[in-house]
Amino acid sequence: ETVHVDLAKGLFDQYQTRRRTDVRRFLESKVSVERVSFEVMSGVFPKLYKHNMDQLAATRDYYFSESYFDRLLRFGGAENWLAYSARQPIAGAVILASARAGVAEYFLGAKAEGSEHQRAMIGLVHLVAHHYQTSSFRYFYLGGGRGVDPKDSLLFFKKGFSSLTGRYQIGSRVYDPESYARLKQMLPAKAATGRVLFYKD
Repeated sequence: ETVHVDLAKGLFDQYQTRRRTDVRRFLESKVSVERVSFEVMSGVFPKLYKHNMDQLAATRDYYFSESYFDRLLRFGGAENWLAYSARQPIAGAVILASARAGVAEYFLGAKAEGSEHQRAMIGLVHLVAHHYQTSSFRYFYLGGGRGVDPKDSLLFFKKGFSSLTGRYQIGSRVYDPESYARLKQMLPAKAATGRVLFYKD
């Protein structure tokens, strides 16, 4: 299950009561949100993201290489956002945006430990949604949780912004089954993970 916000409608009209309260409190705080350059983002976000994943005890799939971040943050369709408290970055998000499609996607986000009381990520998502709304985008896609559990905490966080949900599906196809079977025999431990591209680790 994934969540999206309809930018043709009022944002607060779509937020749950808890989210409206959080956003109002954030807007009264001194935390600011800015769209930043690649240079600024690359000096902050990869470390913030890694530290966030460490705190969550995330699986290896959620960690990315330096070259991945370099290419992502330079990508023409990516827009980089940071939230600051006393000029210290405390949350960030990479948004994939297509003005032609009218869709922005919350692609990757991270927050500093202890920033929850400042509601930094909540405020960042709200202000980013407002930015794309005023830029005539149609939808802000937030995505889903970390897995398929309907009680997933990340999914719960995203549902605070909208009750609009859709089913995300992914498929795969093996074009060379004989070679694929040989790779599974050569790398049984990696194949046991169930990942389609297990051999690319």
